[in-house]
Amino acid sequence: KGFAIIAGLAFGAGSAASAVLTFAEGDSLILDLSLSGALGLFTYLTISGISALRHSHRTQARIAGLLHRPKRAEQIIQRGTTASDMTIAQQKLLPQLETIATMKNLMPADRRLWCNRLGLYVQHAEVGGQEILQASSESQAYFRARRPGRGQSWRIEKYTQGDWEQLIGPTRDLTTWIAVQGVTPENQTGFDEAIANFKRTGKLNLP
Repeated sequence: KGFAIIAGLAFGAGSAASAVLTFAEGDSLILDLSLSGALGLFTYLTISGISALRHSHRTQARIAGLLHRPKRAEQIIQRGTTASDMTIAQQKLLPQLETIATMKNLMPADRRLWCNRLGLYVQHAEVGGQEILQASSESQAYFRARRPGRGQSWRIEKYTQGDWEQLIGPTRDLTTWIAVQGVTPENQTGFDEAIANFKRTGKLNLP
C-alpha cells in the first residue's frame, strides 16, 4: 500500500516527535519518532519530493528505516500497566484489532472510511517489508504493534489503556456490517441514526 501524503511532523518537548502518514483511502498512521528520525524523515522528503511516495517501493523502504528509529524507550507503555494488562492486550485486543483491519483492507477504498464513524481508527499497513497495526483517534495513537512479516509474531510497541477499548467490539460489528451491507442511499439514514444513537447510549443497533 503506498503513501498518499505526509500530513505533518509534530515536535513535542525534548526528543519526542510524531509523524502522520495519510493513505489514499483516508486512514492514517500516527508514528512516534526520535528527534533524529523526524529530522531525517523531513530532510529525505524535502530532497526526494513527496510525490515520489505514491509508487516508489524504494522510497517506502527508506521511510520505513527512518520511522523505525524509536524514541529512547523501545516500548511506549502507559505507566501502571501490569504484565497481566499486556497479556490481555496481546491475547484479546490485538486479535480483534487485526480482524477489523483485515476486513477493512479487503473493502473497496470508498467503504473504509465508514468504519471510522464510531471514532476508532484501525489501520494495518505494510511499510518496507514490516507490518504495522494501529488503533487511534484522529490525532492520537492508543495502540501500535509491529511484526517483520506475515506469519511472524506481533510485538506491541505502544499501549495506552482507556475508554477507546470499549469501542473495539462495536467497531468490529460496524466493520462487519459495512463489509456485508455497505452504506447505500437506501440505508444511509438508518445508518446515521444508528451512529448517533450509539454516541448517546453506547448501544449499536444497525439497520
